[in-house]
Amino acid sequence: MAVALLCCTAASAAPGLASAQPTFAVPQLGWSELRRFVVGAQVGRTIFGSLDVSAEGLVFFPAEETDREDVSLDRGAWQANLNLSYAFNPDRRLVPYLGVGASFARSSRTVVLDQVRARVVVDGWTPNLIVGLRVPQLPWSPFVEWRREIRRERQWMTNAGLRIPL
Repeated sequence: MAVALLCCTAASAAPGLASAQPTFAVPQLGWSELRRFVVGAQVGRTIFGSLDVSAEGLVFFPAEETDREDVSLDRGAWQANLNLSYAFNPDRRLVPYLGVGASFARSSRTVVLDQVRARVVVDGWTPNLIVGLRVPQLPWSPFVEWRREIRRERQWMTNAGLRIPL
């Protein structure tokens, strides 16, 4: 997130570009094929024409599944992303965009069986591909996007939200 804030600050400091470069915030909800329900937020800035940079945080709420009553299972996951996206034909009613991102993700699993507790934490970086559609004519631009991890778990994620100008 520090890199995204640095990029946003650098873009706003460029002479003559600050007034033409909107900053935005994005509350979003989503669904992940591996981790289920997702809640997140982004903050970003248009840096050049139709090119956006954004920092994003996501929290996953995976389903807890166990067939035994004497076993307790607790899972959790979160991601911090830095995304770069390009909107095609931003003056249209429905604007398609493509993007790439770098994601740092952490997931944990805790199992308790007969008072014995075991915990596994997995984290690391992975690149993402992003494809989305946005409706920019409204004051708060709704969007839907699909994201695919390129390495690691290769999961698909669908997000929807509102892009709110700041």
